[in-house]
Amino acid sequence: MHNFKYILASILGLCFTGVSFAQDDCQENIEEKILLIGDSWAFFMDLDDTFNQVLPSWGHTDKTYYTNGILAENGATLEDFLEPEKLDEIEFQLQQKPDIEIIHLSLGGNDFLQNWNISFTDVETEDLKNGIILDLNLLISTLKSFRPDIQIVWSGYVYTNFEEIISAFFIPSIHPFYGTWEGMGFPDNESINEVLNDFSESILAITEADTQLDFVLAPGLMQNIFGQDIPLEIAPFGSYPPLDAPLPFGYVNYPSPQLTFRDYGAFLDCFHLSPAGYFSFIDYQTQKYYHKALMDDVFFIAENDNLNGSITENNSIEDDFIIGNFNNTEHKIIFNFPTENQLEFNTAAAEIFLRIKDEANLTEDLSFLVEVKSGFFGATETIEINDFSFIADASSEVCFFGNTEEEDWLRLSLDASLLASINNENQTQVRVSLAENTNAYIEFYNASNVDFAPVLNLTYGDEPSLSTSSNIASSLKIYPNPTTSKIYFSDSEILTESSQIRIFDMNGKELKPEILQNAVDISEFVNGTYILQIGTSTSLSQHKIIKY
Repeated sequence: MHNFKYILASILGLCFTGVSFAQDDCQENIEEKILLIGDSWAFFMDLDDTFNQVLPSWGHTDKTYYTNGILAENGATLEDFLEPEKLDEIEFQLQQKPDIEIIHLSLGGNDFLQNWNISFTDVETEDLKNGIILDLNLLISTLKSFRPDIQIVWSGYVYTNFEEIISAFFIPSIHPFYGTWEGMGFPDNESINEVLNDFSESILAITEADTQLDFVLAPGLMQNIFGQDIPLEIAPFGSYPPLDAPLPFGYVNYPSPQLTFRDYGAFLDCFHLSPAGYFSFIDYQTQKYYHKALMDDVFFIAENDNLNGSITENNSIEDDFIIGNFNNTEHKIIFNFPTENQLEFNTAAAEIFLRIKDEANLTEDLSFLVEVKSGFFGATETIEINDFSFIADASSEVCFFGNTEEEDWLRLSLDASLLASINNENQTQVRVSLAENTNAYIEFYNASNVDFAPVLNLTYGDEPSLSTSSNIASSLKIYPNPTTSKIYFSDSEILTESSQIRIFDMNGKELKPEILQNAVDISEFVNGTYILQIGTSTSLSQHKIIKY
């Protein structure tokens, strides 16, 4: 698994990156897309270059972040970021860097650690939480005033580890974090974890009502990824393997494992993560948010198992996504992307993102052939044995970028000659193969998990599409998307008019959501991608929504 590479990195104090492949004559334009601001977590993520370690592993080798010593300050609180110095710097950077689309905001942790005490009553704890949220909302409103279209991700935190780490220190009272723990009244793991969870859930509720604010809830993430291999020497004294702790909350009576905290040689941190810990933290946020948020104007996911798979020169069809020479047989992959009536403008640029599951004998002269068909290659949209050699509308070798290690992503940048075949008239089928018959092969993740399924990312041109659905209400926004449960609408009248709300799965089967007073509840749906159709007397709009 990808994450175990970083468990090893944490043990050795190293940070690994994959080997990046790109053809010599292929260039990419590097853009700063994320503004990192906040407290010591932002400071250490900048120190570790976390975003620039994570994004290439998801194929986003052309995306990076920006911060500086004013914007990412060790020990900062929300009050600090409401002062003119920091607000002026944020506004200045947003003006100077128009490519920035997302603010990654890490604040609130110090406000709790410096003010909460285990002796607090429920009312006192609630008052503290509400005060922090009030300041957070004020800051968020100010950030939106600087850039009305900005997206904001509240970073969140994972469980701390004060009790275990400090208790095991040779003189606990001289541990650098002893004073912080003492100031909170020496809470055990469960007590401080429950406060974090309550605060995090309150922030999640805010994000569900705000189209510009996102938050990936996972305080138990370090437990899930790294596990507790060695039994705790404090209550509850147990252990558990990696990937055992359930997300988002893990085991509330356990801390995050010692393995995930920064090691300064003389002592372990109790609150700040190791480079491997921060990598895993942002890697998961990329899985659940950044990977799709950093796409361009519109993206499509090849997630219908019946319409995607491998075809071989020996006339067989396989569920695994393999290209190249596997078991002495040449393999190609067919992907199906539901572009029909979904494009508002013509396609000016296109990319395909693929996550590597297994590979062998890759060399630096690796070359991909991409063939595109508007509609489908054979007699039907399902994969057929003659799809291996059926003539495409257009074909070309393509530039590619990203890492070639297992569990990392490749990004195929499609040649301009392929773009006319990606249009509103039909679904789009894409056939991918290795351009030369070699002994190499690559197996990619298939369509079974929406987080890891192939993605077609499109950039619009200036010409309106010729066959959009009539009267598309393009100004309507739905949020949050992706969602775990409910979908809200920017037009609050949408559910009070004589509107028809319909939801379809990617096979075209209509499903029945629960229609609430101000939302559509899809919490009972299985995780995946759906089409939300909203019809009124004057308009029809379709929106791709993701349930996770």
